[in-house]
Amino acid sequence: MNNVLIVFASATTANRVKSVLRKSFGIDSALVQTPKALGISSGCSYCLKMSAEHLETAWKLVSSNGLSFVANIK
Repeated sequence: MNNVLIVFASATTANRVKSVLRKSFGIDSALVQTPKALGISSGCSYCLKMSAEHLETAWKLVSSNGLSFVANIK
């Protein structure tokens, strides 16, 4: 199973998306601190790690609600 990361600037936003994905779509994800090796974070950022098969649903949720994200990484 391939995983993807969606990077958010704040833990609050990442937690909100995680909660909606679980409650509304039954999608599990893990909240993790963004790995420094990715080189995309200048400060404290968090990401949701999930199965790649759920990326489109998550992406639609984020973009349709005007939520702020930093990147998605496959």
